[in-house]
Formats: sequence, structure tokens, C-alpha cells
Amino acid sequence: MGVICFEWSTFWSAVSAIATAVGAAVVFLVRRQLRFEGWLKAQEVFTEDEFTRSRGQLFARLDDHDRPWTDDEKRNGLKVCRKMEELAALASYFPKKTILREWGDPLAKAWVLLEPLVREERITSNWKDKWHAFEKLGKEALHKRPHLPRRSVERGA
Repeated sequence: MGVICFEWSTFWSAVSAIATAVGAAVVFLVRRQLRFEGWLKAQEVFTEDEFTRSRGQLFARLDDHDRPWTDDEKRNGLKVCRKMEELAALASYFPKKTILREWGDPLAKAWVLLEPLVREERITSNWKDKWHAFEKLGKEALHKRPHLPRRSVERGA
């Protein structure tokens, strides 16, 4: 019988490789869990009762979106802008294709209606990038939906 020579360095290299693989798997699973929790938060923001009601009131303007805003409509519109910005900020953690598939239509409609308020608010607050995430996502969603109405300025009227 031969003598079996045991190399401790080989053993510890194997243990290190196994630990690295387990660590990578844990990181992958944690990343998936955090992404899922982020998606749930985005869904929660989008389906919140007050936000749903506010969007519904805003979308009632779609048939006559060039008419002047009442004070109540402006207050409601600014609330929707804040929530759309929150949603757009959360959306930055997900593939844009997924966000536009799930929420593209309401994002596009909201941008069509709220762009004048966003511009006005930027001037009033002296904050040129206010609600930039909403603008960027809203414009992209609108670009993919040419059938949606545009403001008369965009149509060249």
C-alpha cells in the first residue's frame, strides 16, 4: 500500500472555490429579491387609491387637453407629476422595455397632459430639471404611441 500524501493547500483551494460559488449564488438571489421588492413598491405606487383617482381625473382632460387648467386641476396635476416622478425614479432600476410595456400608456398620456404644468413648475421653482425622470420616460412612452393626441403646439396648429 502506498502512502497517501495530503496537500492542505489543495484542500483550502477547494474550500475557497466552494465558498466563492456559494457567495455568488447568495448575491444573485439577494439581487433578485431586491429587484422583486422594488417592483412591488413600484406597483404599490402605481395602484395607490389616491394616485389612481388623481390619474383618472387628469385623463378626463384627454378629449380637450388644450383648454385652460382650473386651480383644482392644477393641484391634481401637480400631485400626479410628483407620483409619476417617484414611479419613474423606481423604474430606473428595471429594464425600460418592461416599464414601457406595463405603464407606457398612462405615462404617455400623463406626459401629453402634464408637460405644460411641468414647464410652468420648473420656472416657478427655478429648478430646470424638476421631474426630469418623468419627462424622459413620458416622452419615450409617447414616442412609442403615435396614436395618442398631442398638444396643438406639437401638431403645428
